[in-house]
Amino acid sequence: MLAGDTPVLVHNCNGATLNLKYKDSWTAEQRVAADAKVAALNSADRLVVTKVQRSASAADVWRANGRQTIPGADIDHKIDLQLGGADHIDNMWLLDSSVNRSLGAQISAQLRGQGLKLGDTVWRVTISARC
Repeated sequence: MLAGDTPVLVHNCNGATLNLKYKDSWTAEQRVAADAKVAALNSADRLVVTKVQRSASAADVWRANGRQTIPGADIDHKIDLQLGGADHIDNMWLLDSSVNRSLGAQISAQLRGQGLKLGDTVWRVTISARC
């Protein structure tokens, strides 16, 4: 939220809320995938702003564990690394490429835009249509 030109952290006592948006061009299936991603984030025990550290690319980890990729899908961290998710196969799944890239960028932009710092908690993630 902005107070004039200054970003201001908006949260309740438990932490910040991230408000994600569907892309207008997404199909019904992509919106369902986005909803699943938001549900996964909200089911996490805790979302905390974290410095991203990777051992290898998610796709490399995925393939090293004998899993197949499919065209049009990325290997996504269910709980984003930037929100404290583990860089482990158990925290990975296939997610539509457009959904993955859009939501990841939106999360990053909101963390910066709300002035969140390492260790800050995200209480909730929502998703809705763009106005």
